Amino acid sequence: MNSNTGRHTGKTGFTLTEIMIVVSIIGLLAVIAVPSFRVVVNNSRQKQVAQDLLLLHGCLDKLAWDTGSFPGTSYSKAPLRTYYTGGGVWPPHVYSLTNSNAGLVSTDGSYKNWKGPYIGLDRMPVKDPWGSVYWFDPQHYKFNDGGNHCYAAVISSGPDRLMYNNDDLYEIIQTYY
Repeated sequence: MNSNTGRHTGKTGFTLTEIMIVVSIIGLLAVIAVPSFRVVVNNSRQKQVAQDLLLLHGCLDKLAWDTGSFPGTSYSKAPLRTYYTGGGVWPPHVYSLTNSNAGLVSTDGSYKNWKGPYIGLDRMPVKDPWGSVYWFDPQHYKFNDGGNHCYAAVISSGPDRLMYNNDDLYEIIQTYY
């Protein structure tokens, strides 16, 4: 500092060129890192869904073993298959597996020989990582096999949160034909 004028005589700070170079480097790193981060997050969500679906599959198997019925149906396993191939109308879907009519956590009294709960409410995966409920579909048709096979499945609506499209994640429980 010059003692006579009280002004700085030396150059301090960064030039505009230096600042632009640093901002460009940060932008380039962000362009590279953000898509990679999204892939990692989506993969971890899909792995969580796969674990949740396997857990729910095991609980649904225990329920069917004890009661002879899947959620939302009053038909046993064998009559359900016969009922479908006989051209009947399927029972309604159960969208929330925590409801008493689902029979996993509690029962509404419609399950004979119910020995649950088959999972505690504290361990029950209620929603998938995208915020949609897991649901059971006794008449699920897979899109990737041309809709030629009917399955009972527990399902996540996937990242787009829409039912019955190609990003659904599901666990097949039983094949009907």
